[in-house]
Amino acid sequence: MVNQSYLADQANDEEFRLGRELDRVALFFEMNLDEDEIRRTQELYGRVAVRFLPLHGAAALIRKYPALTLTTLVGHAGLAYEQGRYWESFWAELGLEHDAEVENALRGALAGLLRKFGLREFPEISGSYIRVMAMHAGIPVHCLVVLCYLGVSARVSTDFSRPCPHGCTHPQPRRRIDGYVCR
Repeated sequence: MVNQSYLADQANDEEFRLGRELDRVALFFEMNLDEDEIRRTQELYGRVAVRFLPLHGAAALIRKYPALTLTTLVGHAGLAYEQGRYWESFWAELGLEHDAEVENALRGALAGLLRKFGLREFPEISGSYIRVMAMHAGIPVHCLVVLCYLGVSARVSTDFSRPCPHGCTHPQPRRRIDGYVCR
């Protein structure tokens, strides 16, 4: 019983902390949670769900822990979402078996959770809850390496600090030759 009480206290504390942070932002990624914080939230949510769902159901879990629920859903979109495989990896991250009833409850609760915390709802894509979560998650962690590479490549390809050895002077370069910008 002490273990359940500790778990409930931990979940309540985290719910309060995350709820306050969510109230201060318009987009989830503005909370600036790191990967470890999101993973800890997912792990906590999974432990709570294992004990809570059989007794009270999905709707009660979402009502009791709206900030934990939203952080777990959107955080997963930012950490591990692969096109078309959100729910498969979601259940695996939480350490739970797939449950269509809970999935439908979570999916159906998203808009209300966004409203509850005053987060942007994206009415132009409201029919696609996965896209809404992806917009709130920002750039997925697994894409950052590629974006960093592209950013460095773009910076290198637009380095105009070295003059062209061919004597070219042009305001709008069209290609690079031997590391120099040239027409």
